[in-house]
Amino acid sequence: MRPSPSVAPRPWHRMRPRKPHVPGNAAPLKYAFRDRKAVEAVLHLLGRLPAGTSPRLAARALYRAEREHLLGWGRPVFCDTYVAMPCGAEPVMVGALLRGDAASWPDPGAVRAAFCLEAAPDGLPKALREANLDFLSQTDRECLDEAAAHCLERGYRAAEVTQRDRAWRAAAPLGPIDWGAMLDPSEPGHAEAMGDLRMYAVYGLV
Repeated sequence: MRPSPSVAPRPWHRMRPRKPHVPGNAAPLKYAFRDRKAVEAVLHLLGRLPAGTSPRLAARALYRAEREHLLGWGRPVFCDTYVAMPCGAEPVMVGALLRGDAASWPDPGAVRAAFCLEAAPDGLPKALREANLDFLSQTDRECLDEAAAHCLERGYRAAEVTQRDRAWRAAAPLGPIDWGAMLDPSEPGHAEAMGDLRMYAVYGLV
C-alpha cells in the first residue's frame, strides 16, 4: 500500500481478521456514491482553494484525495465515479456540481443549501457554509488537505501527474476508472487487499 505523504502508514489490509469470500473478484470495483459526504468534502476543499481556482483543478484534487485515501486506508472518501478523460480523471457527480449543475444530484436542495452555483460561472461555486466535519473522518480531511496543497503547488501540471496514474491508464478512453486498478498487483498482499476492498464496496463500509 502507498499511503498519502501526510497520512501515517497503516497496513490496513493486515489489521483486520480474514473475511468471507466475496464472489465476482474479476468485476470492476464499484462503490455506492455518498452524496451527503461529497457535499461536505467539496465544502472542505473549497476552504483550501483560492478564489479563481478552476473546476478542473478542483476535480484533480478530489480524485487525488479519493485515490490516496483508498491506497492508505482501504476506502475512497465519498466514492464518486471517475471517467478517464483525455486531460485526466473527471468525477461524474461532483464534476457536475463544480460546473454549477445540481440537476442530476440525488438531493439538489442539499446542494443549493450549501453552494451558490451561479456565483462564479467561470470558476468554482461559492460555499454558503462551512463543512460539517461530522461527515468527514480525520483521514478524509488530511487527504483532502494534502490533495489541495499538491494541486495548488503544481497547477495544471497536476493533470500530468493524474495521467501517469495506473488506473487512469488502464481505463478505456472516456470509460469509468476501476478503483481496484489503483493497487499494484506486484505488491505483497495484493490479493488480500483486493478482497478487503471488495468487502468494503459490497457492504458500504465507507
